[in-house]
Amino acid sequence: MEKVKLNEVTWFQEGPGVRNTQYTESGVKLLNVANLVNGKVVLSNTSRFISEDEAFGKYKHFLCDDGDLIIASSGIKVEYLDKKMGFVTKDMLPLCMNTSTIRFKVKDKNQLDIKYLMYFFKSNIFKDQIQKLITGSAQLNYGPSHLNKVFIKMNTMNKQKEIVNKLDKITNMIENQEKMIKKYDDLIKSQFIEMFGDVNTNPKHWEMTKLQNICSSIVRGPFGSALKKEFFVEKNDTTYKVYEQKNAIQKSEKLGTYYITKEKYEELKRFECKPNDFIMSCSGTMGELYQLPASSEKGIINQALCKFTLNGKMNSTVFLEFMKDAIRNIETKGSGIQNIASVIYIKNLDVYVPPIELQNQFADFVKHIDKLKFTLKQTLEKLENCYNSLMQEYFE
Repeated sequence: MEKVKLNEVTWFQEGPGVRNTQYTESGVKLLNVANLVNGKVVLSNTSRFISEDEAFGKYKHFLCDDGDLIIASSGIKVEYLDKKMGFVTKDMLPLCMNTSTIRFKVKDKNQLDIKYLMYFFKSNIFKDQIQKLITGSAQLNYGPSHLNKVFIKMNTMNKQKEIVNKLDKITNMIENQEKMIKKYDDLIKSQFIEMFGDVNTNPKHWEMTKLQNICSSIVRGPFGSALKKEFFVEKNDTTYKVYEQKNAIQKSEKLGTYYITKEKYEELKRFECKPNDFIMSCSGTMGELYQLPASSEKGIINQALCKFTLNGKMNSTVFLEFMKDAIRNIETKGSGIQNIASVIYIKNLDVYVPPIELQNQFADFVKHIDKLKFTLKQTLEKLENCYNSLMQEYFE
């Protein structure tokens, strides 16, 4: 196995900066970061085009080919890079690249398998190289000049195909488990609508109130100098955790290493979050809600989170399901990264409140489904651990 520069074995090209004024309602589809979803190219979620004259004229050298590998180069965090890539297929053509994307071809198909290249891009060894080249920033913003400095470990073609075959199999198994879990999630949503009706129209005419009336506390995290990095300390028996947006997005209370002293915690206690509270992401990836388990640490939220403490008028299971749809009605601001405009909009969100007995029936149903999901999640975790172990063995 040898280590070679990426530009020795691949050809790559960064997308052009097509301007908003050039967009059209039809013509040739533009490919951007939003079209890279869970390791695949998905064109149905955007509607940006340029004219055929521009696509086959000024931008003809940016037209994709069948089999091109596309990866995001800006606008996401490094740890999510493995989700922000995918292959172009013949049925997607004609397709023109746009900004923040880079396409790859292999120079010699007898030397490098492009799916092996894809798995390399998903590996920690590539992510680590890129992160160092972009001066350690968590936000991706790299281009060909950085890629020219990247090294890839090369195996023989037979070994590459063996690696791809193994990783493909386990990836398919992971995707199947995720699909089964999603079916159960869809069943919960379907049962919610059947029992309570659509959250936006309230067809069953339940009692209406404001969100602030079913919560004893709704708080957005502190802005400005109230919570600076210089306040963070090493964890010990007297420190308090600082919860971040990734805790809500990745549904885990264990992520993060930021802690503050008891004195700073007392100063910021109005931003406190406790076990069983809900935290919600408020910037960028918005509306991701997570209930802190009973075993979680007491702490405070940062500026990218909002915290909800229920007052008993709504079952936590019903609240979680309700908010999945209701959050779309909260006003946001920002032309780039979306951000909830004000906690006032959250507090004044219209909420219906079904009888608590009916809420508890729904909670019992969800509890039963969650038991079924638990087994699937255990299998999924084992598969993901196996996948990560193989990736480390093959690429690091």
